Amino acid sequence: MSASPGLLSVVEWATVIVTFIMMGSGLPVCVSMYKNKSIANVPYLLFLISTFVSFLGLHYGILITNNALIVINGVAVLVWGAYVVVYILVSKSKLTPMLKLIAVVGLYAAHFHYLTELPKSDVVPVLGSYLLIWCTILCVIPADEIVTMVKEKSTNCCNLQLLFGGTLNGFVWFLYGFLLNDANIYFPNIPALIISGIKFLLMFLYGLPSSTPTKQAVT
Repeated sequence: MSASPGLLSVVEWATVIVTFIMMGSGLPVCVSMYKNKSIANVPYLLFLISTFVSFLGLHYGILITNNALIVINGVAVLVWGAYVVVYILVSKSKLTPMLKLIAVVGLYAAHFHYLTELPKSDVVPVLGSYLLIWCTILCVIPADEIVTMVKEKSTNCCNLQLLFGGTLNGFVWFLYGFLLNDANIYFPNIPALIISGIKFLLMFLYGLPSSTPTKQAVT
């Protein structure tokens, strides 16, 4: 599909703005975590994988010289990375989150090393495949909340700010990738939008999350 430059420019700017809003949707969670010194219901794995995927996206954006991808993912690395640092600082037990962080750093190093071994003509397609796979995994991670919501017949495990931000973010990225005709960008957002739709349906059935969720022990 060949989009008009004007439409593509509008969608590109919308993608930048909405993505920044999505990053900001994690701020209340992060502030509450730091203020209350509690990591209850904080999606650390989501923050961690988001940082990893943002590094891949930044690398991809640089290679295809897409300024929007460079700006978005450059900021994303800093924001999601900050959330990860705050989580580790607040967590009483540092071992588990640090081991997860080390594992993700090692994973990125392995990806990067493999790319350096490839012919230059193969780097962009392979990196695009990495991005497609990991973005899809990132978009599917929130699906575990659906199991909890159905099991408990409650939506208290779901963060509304992240859900709204993630849904809007998934929509604009799908549209942007579709206009660019880049499946590496638009495809992962299809399962993300399906998962968000299921969560909204469960909220209709079980009600909105409580503003004062049950406290959990700090770990």
